[in-house]
Amino acid sequence: GNFGTGSLLQNILIFHSKVGLWADNGTDGLYAVGMRIRDTYADGVNLHDNVKNTRVDQSSVRNTGDDALAMWSDGAAVTNSAFTFNTLQLPTLANTAGIYGGNGNRITDNLMSDTVTAAAGIAVGTRFNPVPLSGTTVVARNTLTRTGGYEPNWGSPLGALWIYADTADITSPIQVTDTVINDSTYMGILMSYGRTITGTTFDKVTVAGAGTYGIVIDSISGSATFSNTKVT
Repeated sequence: GNFGTGSLLQNILIFHSKVGLWADNGTDGLYAVGMRIRDTYADGVNLHDNVKNTRVDQSSVRNTGDDALAMWSDGAAVTNSAFTFNTLQLPTLANTAGIYGGNGNRITDNLMSDTVTAAAGIAVGTRFNPVPLSGTTVVARNTLTRTGGYEPNWGSPLGALWIYADTADITSPIQVTDTVINDSTYMGILMSYGRTITGTTFDKVTVAGAGTYGIVIDSISGSATFSNTKVT
């Protein structure tokens, strides 16, 4: 629920709950650090609806039933929030980290590995009908290993890094920098589907050992820029 202003959660172990941490409307300045979240039935963490200035840092999340870490701007924007320096492993459904809409959020300096089904390593976009993306979204200095997966309901593979224009176009900047993508199950980077994506930049990105393609641009209009990017 609402964690108020300036709350601290530190060195907490959570397991066998529905969601490890669900921060909701009104939460401002929550700092969750050193958490260990295991074996949840749904998300490890979900920042939901008008959460501001909140950070999940230096935490370990493993074997979640949905996203390990998610920001969902459902009805109101999650703003200026971040997932930093975390280790995220083995979500049995969905992504190791996802940003669904919101304003000026970031995923930086994380280690992510071993997704299973209907998954990306990192997903940024407008899935689940959020408030559309605004401000600059930053994805930087992450390492993704054996991420991405197959969505059986769609019959579609998903990339380790997935930029997804679903319920709205993506027209604000997404900056992807200093990212290493190792041994993706399918493609390393996927941009999709059926709408417009503009203002996305990739710099110093390495895709090593993708199961299908290094980079896939699928049924979108707009533009993106790739610099200093290597696929092997």
